Amino acid sequence: PEMAQGGCYVTWEAELEWGQEDESYDGSTIFALVPDEDNPRKGRLLRDRGYAEIVPIVGFYDMDEEDTLNLVTPYDGGEVVEQFYYDGPDIINRISTVKRMGGFSTGTLAIE
Repeated sequence: PEMAQGGCYVTWEAELEWGQEDESYDGSTIFALVPDEDNPRKGRLLRDRGYAEIVPIVGFYDMDEEDTLNLVTPYDGGEVVEQFYYDGPDIINRISTVKRMGGFSTGTLAIE
């Protein structure tokens, strides 16, 4: 805990067109940011559960020279790569790519 520089509690609500009616896709997780000693603009992102797999997970973050937040989260079955960049004080663009074993990937773009 003493190495963490910040964190948050995140919740989400989701509906999937291909999902089962009796399944819930809602969830929540707790994040903690642990920066590298030499460069606080990159480090580890700790979560009590991942998105793709419901297990505690360690991902990695970095803020590039244009202040884009890049997240990479490895999973047993692949990895999730996310980029968050800002179009103003109230607009965040999020690009997510889920890379699965075998070379199959899916991508999304969200403007939040």
